Amino acid sequence: MTKKTKTALIDLRGAILLVVCVLALVAVSCQSLVDRVTPCEVPEQTYEYVHGTTEGHKEITSLYEVKKMQDKVIVKHRDSLVELSRLIEDENYDYADAEKIKAEIKKAEEFRDLIIGSEDQQFSVLGVLAGLTGGTFFGRMLKRPGDRSPAEVEEVVARAKKRVV
Repeated sequence: MTKKTKTALIDLRGAILLVVCVLALVAVSCQSLVDRVTPCEVPEQTYEYVHGTTEGHKEITSLYEVKKMQDKVIVKHRDSLVELSRLIEDENYDYADAEKIKAEIKKAEEFRDLIIGSEDQQFSVLGVLAGLTGGTFFGRMLKRPGDRSPAEVEEVVARAKKRVV
């Protein structure tokens, strides 16, 4: 082989390598290029879900933009689920805090039963205090018409015993 043919062969190999690289680049970027010119419809509900409104909605757009919108739908859905789970968790904590009222109700009912009395609590504070207020003493001091004194009662009892005997 001559030097000229070797140089031409090397140039040919370089050209082939260059063509292969260009074809590989075209093959790799071709999908993206085709996606940008392929028409695709966007449902109105999808556009509203992503953007919050239907203003600016185009029915037909490119496949590339619809794929980007699909990513936005997934991200928005995930963010909504995270936010909702946080709200549920906060609600559960708030509810647990509010449930502490049951213990307060039970304490108040026990206190009420202690003061007033109940089926389980036979003695009550009011009952004990009523006996200590002197109501019995004042009641004995008050005499209604027809009431008898202790001496008169003993006399009536003695007469009744004599009659029976």
